[in-house]
Amino acid sequence: MTSRQDLLSAQDELRRTQAALTELSRDLPWSVDPMEGWERPAPRRDDSPGYSEQQRADMQRLTEEARKAAEAVSTHPNWDGLSGRSLVEARMRLKHVHEPDSAEVG
Repeated sequence: MTSRQDLLSAQDELRRTQAALTELSRDLPWSVDPMEGWERPAPRRDDSPGYSEQQRADMQRLTEEARKAAEAVSTHPNWDGLSGRSLVEARMRLKHVHEPDSAEVG
């Protein structure tokens, strides 16, 4: 993976998997394994049934996809030769490249 398009694709994959993880997390019980709730200390928690096997599998798959995408973005050769402020600015541009008024990455 060496082209600019590869970098943009990896960033898109990272954004997609992070959004999918966020969406999945909204519907998950508060604990992975079944656990009794409690009244105090605050906040109160109801009993948790734990994650279903499908929820566990989905969470594991999406987490691994996000990890691989993050690795692809952070180790891309596009960052070679950049350091300090210019590296930070280039990475920030990449994070916002999907926005209408964003500047090109690099």
